[in-house]
Amino acid sequence: MSNEEILSRVVALFATMTDADEITEESELMDDLGISSMDVLFLISGLEAEFKVKVPEKVIRQVVTVSDVVDVIAERL
Repeated sequence: MSNEEILSRVVALFATMTDADEITEESELMDDLGISSMDVLFLISGLEAEFKVKVPEKVIRQVVTVSDVVDVIAERL
């Protein structure tokens, strides 16, 4: 699966869970999308189910942007 495909699916999932007007690779989860640290855990859980991967908690803490999320998923596929 290409990073573009992963990005498309990640953006689609985030769009259903946030009120953000625009979501790009550079969007920061907390600052731009208004996602709390607890919500990040919930979103990652949704992504784990979507992509059938497991993301360690220590990796989740390092995720800042949508691009980071795509990279984390791509590394585990």
